[in-house]
Amino acid sequence: MSMLLLLPSAFQVLPILIVIISGLITLLFLVWGIPKLVSGVRIVQQQTDAIDCLSIYIISAITLCLCFTYILGMDLTLAARFQFIYAPALILLLAAGLTGCWQINKKISLVINCMTFLG
Repeated sequence: MSMLLLLPSAFQVLPILIVIISGLITLLFLVWGIPKLVSGVRIVQQQTDAIDCLSIYIISAITLCLCFTYILGMDLTLAARFQFIYAPALILLLAAGLTGCWQINKKISLVINCMTFLG
């Protein structure tokens, strides 16, 4: 989630009210945005098999990072620089979800325009 939305949340620097408001905004964005992105990804998945490849790559990259962290004791979760392994694939998956959302909105606006033209 921090790749999509990173609001201030440092407890030591900011007042607790700002941290709580930032957390609520993040949760609202999750509740509003994730279902739209998932439906967009499903639409694109019907058109191409690339979503399956991206999903498998992301799951295996995260599994590898977790194995290095918890089995081998090399903590790769501390630094953001270790996200380069799966960040491009997540960005592509996000782009696919936004493409599907764009296609849905385009179809809806076309139907509305036709209805207003005919009605």
